Amino acid sequence: MALTDIQAISGYAGKFYQNIIRRIFVDLDIAKDVKLLRNVTAPRNLWGFNVTDGLRPLDINVEDTNKSNGSFTNRKISPEIAMRILKIIPEELRDTFISEVLSENATDFPKEFADYFWQEIAKSIGQEINNNAYFGVSASSIADFNPATVYTAGQRMKYKTSEGTEYFQAAVTTTAGDTPISAPAKWTNINNKCLSKGFGTLIAEEIAATKLTNVTSTGAITQADALTQIDGAMWASIPDEVKAAGVTFYMAQATYDKRVKKLRALKEAGSTFTDSEFENSKREILDSEGKGIIKPVTWMRGSGRVIWTVDNNLVMGTNQLPGANPFGPFIQGLQHYKTIMKLITCYQIADLRYVGVNDQV
Repeated sequence: MALTDIQAISGYAGKFYQNIIRRIFVDLDIAKDVKLLRNVTAPRNLWGFNVTDGLRPLDINVEDTNKSNGSFTNRKISPEIAMRILKIIPEELRDTFISEVLSENATDFPKEFADYFWQEIAKSIGQEINNNAYFGVSASSIADFNPATVYTAGQRMKYKTSEGTEYFQAAVTTTAGDTPISAPAKWTNINNKCLSKGFGTLIAEEIAATKLTNVTSTGAITQADALTQIDGAMWASIPDEVKAAGVTFYMAQATYDKRVKKLRALKEAGSTFTDSEFENSKREILDSEGKGIIKPVTWMRGSGRVIWTVDNNLVMGTNQLPGANPFGPFIQGLQHYKTIMKLITCYQIADLRYVGVNDQV
């Protein structure tokens, strides 16, 4: 198959790049769960206003006040650029199942193949973003490799390889001087975990800085205490005026499952749940009159954290504006095409007054 046969793929990306970028973010689970800002190309302020009390009894002699209306709060969301280099080799594509629809003398792929190819690329990139939107860290927070350091499992560092600066996490305790090249089994590549600071990382930093103070001590939530901790202690920690506005409880599927199993156990033990009430209780805080919504999310996989917050308070940023082509030029080699794809991802909590968590990570 000639190199020119792959031009449909590069041509599709050049003409329909908005379709590709849309597939990444429209089908992305986290983009459906939080507020998505589509035009974050530079640091952006997320403003709030903390109004002070001011009502007082009438006094016709008073015509001015020294008291302020309140103060603005400002949280900043800053874009971080991720990249992926794509090398498209026609002869490799011959071996895919797509080749089954080609005749022996075919000179080109089916016209649908370019769309299929980019759909799969977009799906893969979307999964990488989604899977690292909670525990992700900023690349700028990772220190250079130190050959004198003995790294313990979980410690991170950045190291220059033949593909530039890459990011690694120790899989086991290393010996001083062990590198991803000299001792590859001791290191795990974590490039896609260093795209930007995720919600879990942000929350941990704000707790450490004593800026996020509504933290409920639940310990590791179990099936036995899931309702006590989530529907009891965490719901009780929310100010009444915030409850009245309605809040969503975000949690990993595993935590959600523990809560549902507890509800089912109560029902099987004789609690007077109708089937309809049972289904509603799976997605609502008990006795919240629908003001507390339970939402299991894929992007918190592996976390024991439960987050409650109001609508639009968790924010994700990207650059998805018309004209924002994520692709560089397609460069032709002897046996391949090569291009680079760049994306912006970033996360922030707009107002810490309207968010609370438990004490898990």
